[in-house]
Amino acid sequence: ALARASVAAGDLRRAERALERADESAPSRLARAELALKRARPRDVAALLEGLDGPEADDLRARAALARGAYEEARRLAQTAATAESPRWLAARLRETAALAAGYLGEDGADDALAEVARAHAALGDPAGQVRVASYRGILAHLAGDWAGAAERYERALAIAREHALDDALAAGWLNLGTARQEDGDWGGALEAYELGARYAVVLAQGGTEATLAFNLANLALEIGQAERARDLAASARASVRALGLTHLDVPLARLDAELALLGGDLARAAARARAARELAGERGAARDARELALLEGEIALRAGRLDEARAAARARAEDDGPDLTARGRLLRARVALAQGRSAEAIRHAERALRLASRHGHTLLAADAHRALARGYADDPELAAEHRAAAARAWRRIEATLPGPSRDAFRAHPRRAGLEPASPSPAAPARGAHAESPDERRLRRLLEINRQLTASLDPEDVLARAMDAAIELSGAERGFVLVDRAEAGLEVATARNLDREDLAGPQLEFSRSIAERVNATGEPVLTVDARHDPRFGGERSVHAMQLQSVACVPFRAPRGARGALYLDNRFQRGRFAEADLELLQAFADQVAIALTNAELHAALAARTEALDEARAALEARVEGQARAIESLSSEVEARQRALEYRYDYGRIIGRGPGMRAVLDTLERVIDVELPVLIRGESGTGKELVAKAIHFNGPRRERPMVSLNCAALPEALIESELFGHVRGAFTGADRDRRGLFVEAEGGTVFLDEIGEMPLSMQAKLLRALQEREVRPVGASAAVAFDVRVLSATNRDLRAEVAAGRFREDLFYRVAVVEVELPPLRARPEDLAALCDHLLAQHGARRLSAAALARLREHGWPGNVRELSNVLARAHAFADGDRIEPDDLGLSPVAVAPSSRESYAEDEAARIRRALLAHRWNVSRVSRELQIPRQTLYRRLRALGLTRPG
Repeated sequence: ALARASVAAGDLRRAERALERADESAPSRLARAELALKRARPRDVAALLEGLDGPEADDLRARAALARGAYEEARRLAQTAATAESPRWLAARLRETAALAAGYLGEDGADDALAEVARAHAALGDPAGQVRVASYRGILAHLAGDWAGAAERYERALAIAREHALDDALAAGWLNLGTARQEDGDWGGALEAYELGARYAVVLAQGGTEATLAFNLANLALEIGQAERARDLAASARASVRALGLTHLDVPLARLDAELALLGGDLARAAARARAARELAGERGAARDARELALLEGEIALRAGRLDEARAAARARAEDDGPDLTARGRLLRARVALAQGRSAEAIRHAERALRLASRHGHTLLAADAHRALARGYADDPELAAEHRAAAARAWRRIEATLPGPSRDAFRAHPRRAGLEPASPSPAAPARGAHAESPDERRLRRLLEINRQLTASLDPEDVLARAMDAAIELSGAERGFVLVDRAEAGLEVATARNLDREDLAGPQLEFSRSIAERVNATGEPVLTVDARHDPRFGGERSVHAMQLQSVACVPFRAPRGARGALYLDNRFQRGRFAEADLELLQAFADQVAIALTNAELHAALAARTEALDEARAALEARVEGQARAIESLSSEVEARQRALEYRYDYGRIIGRGPGMRAVLDTLERVIDVELPVLIRGESGTGKELVAKAIHFNGPRRERPMVSLNCAALPEALIESELFGHVRGAFTGADRDRRGLFVEAEGGTVFLDEIGEMPLSMQAKLLRALQEREVRPVGASAAVAFDVRVLSATNRDLRAEVAAGRFREDLFYRVAVVEVELPPLRARPEDLAALCDHLLAQHGARRLSAAALARLREHGWPGNVRELSNVLARAHAFADGDRIEPDDLGLSPVAVAPSSRESYAEDEAARIRRALLAHRWNVSRVSRELQIPRQTLYRRLRALGLTRPG
């Protein structure tokens, strides 16, 4: 009981001392599990609770699953336990665990469920539960990108914890508040919160919270530009994660590694770490983390110049994308469009990103969007300067929150480098110069606003700019842009300067009757005191809101009003004059034109995007059909050629000229039991050919045994081949038959025979001559009847000349020689080999670009190397197709020694392909990737004509 009370009070050391004297009863085990959770050791909970049943044990299991990131398991355990008979306080805690897990899984209704649990904790007088729920609601707001809402809820949690002296909740509270401040652009406040939270975590020995705070400090240091400090803090967090057995930081730490590599310019490491982190996030069911990492991979691809890959990552969407992720995706699309020279498309995406970032308070994203717009408006120096200045202002607001030592690193970060200072204020007019009147200033400002409106191609951005301009021009207290949605009526498209009461109500409060009248008649309305205006004095909304000054003008279009611009002031009578109404109506007419243009452009852009997607899908389909046709053609051709042979060579892939020569030789030697020597480089498939000889030959019913002569010392080779008797040497505890005797009636395959020592060569020669072997230590010989096949990657004739291989043995084992071509000499077989090898791993296929990259490689390891490359590519590839970057190969261009040698190589390559495909020019064109008309010209230039 003392231990559990100490855990609840946050005195974990006292709880540990109490538990040292406790027994192994169920309450003690529950206390130990509670302490393990507080110590951020959720993996220990299962063992501590093994065999225990009941809602308290299930509550601890559910919270441990939540801490491990197993959200589906946590929700299931909590929901199941909450249905059982349990105390009210425990039922409330189970419901909060289930709701938080549902929130992490992106399900709707999680925040409402937590609000209900908060009321239950308040009714029970449970301040600790109220702190937890306030923090959990802040987490859900944070996940949705609502930083201000998250900070407000975190501050409430801290206030409750301070009020009730719940010291153990303070470290986590400062951690949560710091994250919200960081996202909201208050980086100095975030640093202060993190460091204060870290001090609490150290004092209270809260290892898990301490590790998370170290990670958050590392992440903030990275954003500031302090890479070394970020690495040190990340290493500290990683050490705590390993020591405590945590898992919730695995994905964020991997993402941090990728971002550090990207900041340092190591794109290969950044891509590998980001991909690994995204796969881990997918396994954990962390959808938001996976989406963030996908966008990071797109950023890395953009930096690497892989624009198609970056564009695909930017265009992908997830159902639970928050506004920040949507804005980041739009911003990445804008930057890709800029890299491709499509300024109009870049501006459209950047403006959408800016609108989202500004609406939801994402200062960092807004600054990046302004920078993208500055690049997009390169042809308009004035607009470009405005956006550069806006980005600079946003960064300076963040910089102003930082302590002095961090500001230099902040300004040197690549995201901020080169930003221009804010434009200076216009100089005062010189003496004697004409001074602008207020009306002239308003007219000049109206012209500037109209120019900005016509420059925007985003309908939502047009409306947002119109709202801001109308407030500026009229000096209104509040403003609404209302759009006519036909059957749905007037809807609020954007609004400004609303109170919390406006936002908390069932709908945004304005005089709907005035707005509907303006939209229906197409005539503007001005009232100096709405409450006493006979036209509206009877409207309840006017009196409820205490409206005084109202100005409302329609957005007029050829087919009637499309909505209205509504401005009011609840506290000042006669705020608007007739001149204001005329100005606002002229402005609204310009907005209507700009809105129509923007909507037409947006519709065109959407149609273009849909056409692009349809074209991409069609291209993929055509490519897939071409590959299927090619595969079927190859299969038909292979079957046709198989009919030309008497034996089955199904496992030998390739029917090009080189492999056809091999198969022609095998046809002649399989059924005549002559010794065969198979020559070829390492990895060309010598053992596969040996098996084809044996299993197609007359000895196929008998065993085939193999020995790698390079893998064993001389003494063991003799014992392996000839056998030994018991006691022949140390360790020979029983008789052993050699391979020649074990293979009786079958085949012995001697691989790498060129590596056999000379002394052993003499013994092998004698055995082959006498057709008998003498086991080591035996006094009598044993006869055998086997066929001998050998293989080597050496030139045995050269070895004989050098005295390293016996000439008489050479003539014994090389009655027939089969020469296997290296993979680089048989490019026509590469596609079939790849299809065969990939089929062993799964359904992925090579893209045309990946196959071209494989053709460029020299393949020193031949088919064995190809198999290794494809296996790795299959593991790392995303989607159904393997792309060039998945292969891990660099393009290799081998320059010919001369123009003449290039022509000779080209002629030989084309000639081989023509023979392999029986002069089917279409197939040769596809295989060599040479357009058909170009191929015909090459044939004429090289003097190649079809025989007969």
